[in-house]
Amino acid sequence: MKCDHLIGRTFNVEVYVLASEAMEAIAELKQKLEDAKATHYAASVDAGMENHKLKRALWLTRAERANDKARIFYFAETCGVKLNIDGYSNKEKGHSRMCTARWWRLTWLKVERKCRAKAEEYK
Repeated sequence: MKCDHLIGRTFNVEVYVLASEAMEAIAELKQKLEDAKATHYAASVDAGMENHKLKRALWLTRAERANDKARIFYFAETCGVKLNIDGYSNKEKGHSRMCTARWWRLTWLKVERKCRAKAEEYK
């Protein structure tokens, strides 16, 4: 680098030569700074795009899982099964409300729609 040899100079050199070399060294350092800024900006844009893709994939995966759960409750609905929130019998816990498989299927379909809508935000 041009500024490295300026440190060892003696004071008997003309000031003009020293100033011109210093200006060249400053210009070189400014160019390196601009290059580093451009590289950092490109890397941050790439990381942002990767993060965007991963978030979209995450929401699509959540939507697929909700769809699978809705499908499970669709088949449970055809069999006439009644389930509560955590899958245990309501009589064991003293609850009076029974959630039907149809209610759960509709709930999971709503979750799927919301997850797909969120995934569209990251498209």
